[in-house]
Amino acid sequence: MGIPEEYVKDRLNQIEQQKKDTLGKVKWEDFDRNTEYIERPGSHFEPPSGMQEYGGVNNKNHELAVSVEALEYFARQIEQILDKDMLQAARRSLATFVMRPGKFAKAEVLRQKIAGVKADDTGLRGDSMKLLQAVHDALYQIKKNLRELITNYDSTEEFNKLTTAQLDEVMGAAWGKIGSLGHYGQTEGSISGG
Repeated sequence: MGIPEEYVKDRLNQIEQQKKDTLGKVKWEDFDRNTEYIERPGSHFEPPSGMQEYGGVNNKNHELAVSVEALEYFARQIEQILDKDMLQAARRSLATFVMRPGKFAKAEVLRQKIAGVKADDTGLRGDSMKLLQAVHDALYQIKKNLRELITNYDSTEEFNKLTTAQLDEVMGAAWGKIGSLGHYGQTEGSISGG
């Protein structure tokens, strides 16, 4: 014993009528390319106060190859970025990001590309989090190595005698961290199916 055919026809007619009634009441606005339909949150980025271009007094004639004062100034600028915790705050924000695609197959595939699906595939979010950590580590290493340079070569005469090999020796760890940044964002993916 099934559902009577007459009942099914009546119900389908009711649904069709509801569609017509509803569509007749819907007002479609014309597309306006100057209208922002999706509210986008701001970046909330505020540069650390006191950050400005170096205008040191010990190199007025621009004859110094290296300036202790300029290196100290640069180290303090990096320190402000690290102290403000900007990179780590962005990383923490990404860590809490959760995509909920619903039951759309293509949206789920996109979610997997962004969020990753397993430990060795962290997706765009995980790759971005690793990049932010790597930038933080690189800046920290630069600051540390600059402070080392300032301590080891505390006079202009000593700096002017500094060879490229000596500079590479002191700054080697920082250069390595900077060089590793190019490894991020190298994965590709495609969305198909669904």
